[in-house]
Amino acid sequence: MVANINDVQRLRDTVQALGAELPQSLAKTAELASAIASRSEVSIAPNLEGLLCDPDLTAAEIEGFISDVGMASAREYHSSRPREIAVHTLVQQFTEDLRGAGGDALMDTLRPKFEEAAGAFAEAGRRLDGGASAESILASGEPEQIEAWRALPQAQAKADSIRGLVRLMVVHFGVVRTTEYTEDHAQAAFFSASSAQLIQAGHAFGGTHHGLRGGVWAKVPMRVLNTVTEARAIMADAESGPLEPARKPTERELDSLPHR
Repeated sequence: MVANINDVQRLRDTVQALGAELPQSLAKTAELASAIASRSEVSIAPNLEGLLCDPDLTAAEIEGFISDVGMASAREYHSSRPREIAVHTLVQQFTEDLRGAGGDALMDTLRPKFEEAAGAFAEAGRRLDGGASAESILASGEPEQIEAWRALPQAQAKADSIRGLVRLMVVHFGVVRTTEYTEDHAQAAFFSASSAQLIQAGHAFGGTHHGLRGGVWAKVPMRVLNTVTEARAIMADAESGPLEPARKPTERELDSLPHR
């Protein structure tokens, strides 16, 4: 699937909803693309693509160029086509950056948010008996146990948002690709410290988790949030190793996965 301007804006909005910001290079490209996409028509010279690849170009400068070029040159033309070319070029630029240094920086930015959520799950693991019901915890639990229980939904929502962002990066921007596994496993590469963990987490991501306090994170250990480069390395290791992708772990095996 090829990314478009809507995907760029959705990724930006998801990052901001998590209380973070895109790294500077990604933010600049997203700003330029959004500014141009919002115009109904663009009057611009044919050397647009080269201008857009200028790393020093700012959003204000590109807007000024688009607005002021006017009738200054006989080579200019007036239609929606230049806008489409500009937006497409910038989305491609955004995608390439997201697959490289920009994507790595984005994961580094989001890691403290992920670690906050992981900390809440770790605290619940220390405080709560895995077999205890909500009724028993809320009725007779210690204050620390009740607090740990009540913190899980917010932690799950934060972790789910980060996973949603990772899914967008995998499915629409192709930051991690696989020929042997599923898109669920490609997403799991961001949350796995080894190829063995990737297999387990990938199958868990592909399942349903109705009624589980913490959702999928009750079965996927929240150990790491990898960069794009690290996630690709984990996936490459899984694809080159002796592990059998067709075999899914049993529910008992998934339930026995350690939690932080």
